[in-house]
Amino acid sequence: MAVDIKAKVNALTNAVKAVKLPVLAGPNFAGGLTKTKSALDAVADRIKVSYLIYLALILLPVVVGLGAYYGIINSQAQFEAANLPENQLGRRGVNFTVDDFVKYAGRGEKEIAALFIEAGMPLDSYRKNDGFTPLHAAAAYGRTAVVRQLADKGADINVRDKDGQTPLMKAVWNSHADVVAALLQKGANITVSDAQGNNIITMAKSRNDRKVLDILVKAGVQDLKEVLEKVAPAAKQTDKKQNPDAAKQMPQIAKNVSAPASRAGSVKPTIAAAAPPGEFVLAAGYAGSIKVGDSVESLYQRFGTQAVFAGEEYFGGRTYKVLKINDQGTGLPSLTAFVAQVKDGQEQIITAIRLFDKRYKTAGGIGVEATLGDLRQGGGISSIEYTDSLYAVAQSSRMRYELDISAEAVPVVWLNGGDTNSLPDNMKIRSIFLF
Repeated sequence: MAVDIKAKVNALTNAVKAVKLPVLAGPNFAGGLTKTKSALDAVADRIKVSYLIYLALILLPVVVGLGAYYGIINSQAQFEAANLPENQLGRRGVNFTVDDFVKYAGRGEKEIAALFIEAGMPLDSYRKNDGFTPLHAAAAYGRTAVVRQLADKGADINVRDKDGQTPLMKAVWNSHADVVAALLQKGANITVSDAQGNNIITMAKSRNDRKVLDILVKAGVQDLKEVLEKVAPAAKQTDKKQNPDAAKQMPQIAKNVSAPASRAGSVKPTIAAAAPPGEFVLAAGYAGSIKVGDSVESLYQRFGTQAVFAGEEYFGGRTYKVLKINDQGTGLPSLTAFVAQVKDGQEQIITAIRLFDKRYKTAGGIGVEATLGDLRQGGGISSIEYTDSLYAVAQSSRMRYELDISAEAVPVVWLNGGDTNSLPDNMKIRSIFLF
C-alpha cells in the first residue's frame, strides 16, 4: 500500500513538472514612455492646428486691413508726390531750373510759369549769361499775359539785366505796346537809363512805334509828344489809295528782336522805293511792279483776272483776306497779297505781299531758296523773330524772310537767349514778306 501511495505521489509530481507555466515579461518602461509621448504629440498637434486656424481667422482681417491701410497711404503719398509742381514740370519735359523758368516765360507758357511759381522758384531769379529774369523774357517777347501774371505775384517791375535794362525797356525796344501798358500800370520806372545811357525816350524815338509812343505820352512822357504828332498824321492820310486802317489790318509779325537796346541808335530809317524797280526785282514795298499800298487792280492788270483767286490765310493768330496768284506755268503759288477794304469806299488795297516765286530777287540776289548765310554775307539782317515761323528781318528794306525750319527744330540756344549765331547758315528761305 505504501508502494501505491508513493507511486501516486511520484506520478502527481511528474504531472506538475510537466505543466508549462507562461513566461511573464518584465515591465518595458522605455516603450511605455514612447507610446505616451506619441499620444501626447498627436494631441498637441491637433491642438496646434486648431489654434493656428483660429489664430489665422482672427489675424487675417487685421493683416488685410493693415495692408490696405499702408497701400492707401503709399498710393496717396505717390499721388501727392506726382502732383508736386516740380514733378508736373518734369512730366512736361521742363527742368526745374532758372534757365527753363526764363525760357518758358519768354515763350508765353503761362501754365508752366504758374508751376514754377507754385514750386517756390524765386520770381526774380535770373539767367547767368544775360541777367534775364522771367519778367525780362516775357516783356521782350511780348507775352502780356505772363507779364501780368508775374507782376501780380510780386515780381520786381524795375529789375535790371546785365545791360542795366528793365522789362519796360525791353518792351519799348521790341514795340510791344500791350506789355508797355501793363508794366506802366504796375508802376514801372520811366526815367532810368541802361549801362549805355539809353532810356525809354531814346528807345521809343528810335523804334518810332505809334502805339508805344501814344501810351508813353499818355503816361506822362511829354518829351515824346512831338515825335508822336509827327508819326500819327501818316496813319490818317485820306488818299484814295491809302487805307487809314491798313496798319491795323496788315499781318503783324511779332517783333522778337534779338539785338540789344544798346544798339538803339544804329537802326537805319526805312527806305521807300520811288518807282517799280523791275519785273522780278524786290525792293522796299515792291515785288516787281506790285506795290504795297496800291489798289488790288494792279494785281489784275499784272496777272490777268483769270490768275487771281480770292481766299483767306491764317497768320499770327488771325485770319486775313488775301488774293492768291499761281504761276501759270507750274500752277504753284507765286505770291499772296494781303488786302484790306478802304474805309470810305469799296476799293481794296494791298497791305502786305508774301512771295513764293523764286524769280523775284533783291538787288543783292536774295530770293526764295537763298540761305540765311547769304543774308548774313550781304549784311541784310537786323534781327531774327518768331511768330508762326522763324523770320530774318531786314528792317531797312521792309522785308522779312521766312526761314525753312519747323517750331520743333528751332535751336534751344536761340530760344534761350536769342543768339542768332546758333542758327545755321544753310537754312533756306521759304517765302519773303514785304510790308
